[in-house]
Amino acid sequence: MTGMKPSWAACFYSALLVGAALLPSPVFSAPPGNRTDQPDFMAVLHAQSPSLSYLTSDADALTLFASTLGPALELKDSAAVLMSKQS
Repeated sequence: MTGMKPSWAACFYSALLVGAALLPSPVFSAPPGNRTDQPDFMAVLHAQSPSLSYLTSDADALTLFASTLGPALELKDSAAVLMSKQS
């Protein structure tokens, strides 16, 4: 594996998985009375795991994020901005 650079997609999804793993921790959780409705990151990632496993390029990762992951995670604006920067 010498000389291989991780792709943007691999770095992005690694960071997303680490972030999702940290969300349930007491450091990031609000008191029960103050919780806001947030997307279930783990459920979205689990549901999209087949699509995530077949990503082969940064373009594929951006397309998946813009079409499926972004809206499911309530990040439609972020997905739109990323897609506009790709063009």
